[in-house]
Order: sequence, then C-alpha cells, then structure tokens
Amino acid sequence: MKITSFSRLYALMLLSKSPRHGYEIIKELEGAIGKKPSAADVYPFLKDLMDQGYVEVGRTGKREMKKYVLTGEGKKFTKKILENLSKIIDAMIASKVTSCAHCSCKVYGDAYYASVKGRKAPFCCRYCAGAAGSGRSEGSL
Repeated sequence: MKITSFSRLYALMLLSKSPRHGYEIIKELEGAIGKKPSAADVYPFLKDLMDQGYVEVGRTGKREMKKYVLTGEGKKFTKKILENLSKIIDAMIASKVTSCAHCSCKVYGDAYYASVKGRKAPFCCRYCAGAAGSGRSEGSL
C-alpha cells in the first residue's frame, strides 16, 4: 500500500498515537490542514488499511461507535513509512547545509558568503568571515 497524500500520512500518524473514531480523524485533519476533509476521503482509506490487515475495528460507547486501532502489522507499516519519510527529509536538509569555512560549524539555509584570498567562501557569520580574512583564529575574536 502506498501513502499518496499528506492527509493519509497524517491519519496514519494519528492512529499510531492512539485508537481513533473516524470523526476524530476528520476533525484532527481539519485542524492540521485548515480544510475539512470529506468523509469519502477518510473512510475508504481506513477500509483499505483494514483490508491490508493494518487496522482493526473495536466498538465503544453506547452507540457502538467504531474505533480504529493499528494492528502489529500496521505498527510495522507505519514505522517503515516514517523511516522512509525521515530519509527524504534528511536528504532535503543535507542539500541546504554548508560548513563554515572558518569554524566548521554547520549552517542551514543561507550562509554568510565573503571573499577570502580571492575566493568566495561560506561562513556562519560575519565574525568568522572577518577572522578568516584577517588570519585571526576563532579564539582571538
């Protein structure tokens, strides 16, 4: 089974935290995405999870409401999805990380660039750029 949308991923993560009623999933999705998902989006996904053996249904309350809970296989499936998502996020972050040319600390996003010895280099801050340009060590700032 593939998780093909943020809504499905989030619904699966909600179930990994604790058993939920379908309506609870819809309300929490609404809060997370700012738009109320259709029951026609949520319940068929829950049925697919049941058909795959990842979710089972318990009944609770006076009205016998269905409560969806992950099975052991569902927990393994969710763990695998999270591991794959983590690899994707790690790769995205790694592409945005540079090392300061002076102190070697990691800089996420926009580094401070300066020319040192005719070469443009990334720095974490203007102080490291100044220290590298003047030949001073990090400790002499």
